[in-house]
Amino acid sequence: MIQKVASYIRSMLPEQFRNWTEEALEDYVLFHLNQNTMVVGESKSGVCGVLIAWGQDEPHQVPFTWQKHKPDAPYYWFDQLAAKCPIVVFGLVHKFAGLHPRFLRVPILGIRNGKPRAYLPGKILKLYKKGFGLYGNEG
Repeated sequence: MIQKVASYIRSMLPEQFRNWTEEALEDYVLFHLNQNTMVVGESKSGVCGVLIAWGQDEPHQVPFTWQKHKPDAPYYWFDQLAAKCPIVVFGLVHKFAGLHPRFLRVPILGIRNGKPRAYLPGKILKLYKKGFGLYGNEG
């Protein structure tokens, strides 16, 4: 499973992991699986999506240094989100919400289209509800 997820991440996000060795990327996957800060979408053909996020105290991007997830932190950092279609994204968020319902009630931070973004509390919940309206529980 770890190698399949690492391979998927490398294929979907080649620029972010260009300088990472296979071993380092597999360690990254294992690190996040062990912390429950990664959810994986799977289909009959294999991995079809990955979401990696964690709680942090800072309201901005903090360079990844193998820091531990802080479940009660005031912010969630969405580090990686890769999926082959919108319904998979919805499924990943649904899975993540099951593990970390708090992320729906705090600011979500991340980089989107090369720019820092902050989504205020409730915004992700609105997007989630919109996705549920579009896709139901197929995610």
